[in-house]
Amino acid sequence: MTPINATPAAPPRLSDRRRFLRKYLQNRSLMVGTVILLIMALCALLAPWLAPYDPAEQYTDYALQGPSPQFPLGTDMFGRDQLSRIIYGTRLSFVVSSVSVGIALVLGTLLGLIAVTARGWVDNVIMRVMDVLFAFPFLLLVIAIMAAFGTSLTNAMIAIGIVYTPSFARVTRAAALNVMEQLYIEASHSLGASRSRLIFRHILPNIQGPLIIQTTLSLAFAILAEAALSFLGLGAQPPAPSWGLMLNEGRDFFNMADWLAIFPGLAITVAVLGFNLLGDGLRDLLDPRSHREN
Repeated sequence: MTPINATPAAPPRLSDRRRFLRKYLQNRSLMVGTVILLIMALCALLAPWLAPYDPAEQYTDYALQGPSPQFPLGTDMFGRDQLSRIIYGTRLSFVVSSVSVGIALVLGTLLGLIAVTARGWVDNVIMRVMDVLFAFPFLLLVIAIMAAFGTSLTNAMIAIGIVYTPSFARVTRAAALNVMEQLYIEASHSLGASRSRLIFRHILPNIQGPLIIQTTLSLAFAILAEAALSFLGLGAQPPAPSWGLMLNEGRDFFNMADWLAIFPGLAITVAVLGFNLLGDGLRDLLDPRSHREN
């Protein structure tokens, strides 16, 4: 028999994985963003099977036809199916944003780690260069970079990556400085741990959260940047199914064929909303000060 005055046993704590999954499912912003991006990712991956027509095929007899059972989102001035072009545009937007943000992530993380570990004049030089890049308006700096290298989708990805590098450098440096102040870093250093060991064993694993959040939010801005460059004729070139290029092509026909601008604009809005919701949800989920377990 259990003694009357015995203290009841504490309920077993959930494992870290189950606790993380429960928080993930309870976060509405995170779930909505995940669903939106999963749907768009499937559209990008399965575009050849989901698109009813070739995005470059011209059906001149059906030019500027409004939404109908045959063309659910209408056709453009060349008779190209808008739905097919928007589906393929998902693939292009995801590729451009992923590559450009990947460039920024690698360069920014590397520069931030060099600044933290080297300190002194190296830190000052790196961060002052990042401040100079921050001082320029985003679009103006991208246009200047592309003017130097030429107009193409590849150069657009490189330019967007360079422009977003300072954001990752700052996030990396701030998070790494916080980690460097921890006692276990001092203990490892006093025991003779090399700089590379400190970076790969202690610093990088502990700054993954801020970098993941910054990456997710930057993907949203990269999609907007690609659309803006394509709209200005500096990104994807015709007949590429770019959302920004579709907006540019449809602006002259807005009064008579408003669907040419409405549907690509909605696609951009939904994609940016999905990444922003995912980023906000991850920020709440990965913040060690939130949702503490009792």
